[in-house]
Amino acid sequence: MERELYETRVRLGAELLAAGKKEQAVAEWRKALLMDRENFVLRKQIWILRFPEKFLPEIDYDWQK
Repeated sequence: MERELYETRVRLGAELLAAGKKEQAVAEWRKALLMDRENFVLRKQIWILRFPEKFLPEIDYDWQK
């Protein structure tokens, strides 16, 4: 059941982002991240929304460390 909740939060975050609701998407992804703290892909999705200047025009790898 916990895995289903995690997956639902990830999907909901993606749908919120597609609807232009960036802050709500980040909030759902943060909740999901609490359930899977080692998920670096999800963490980077949050980072790029919160700190776009660290990813564009190029990725600041030192910042990520």
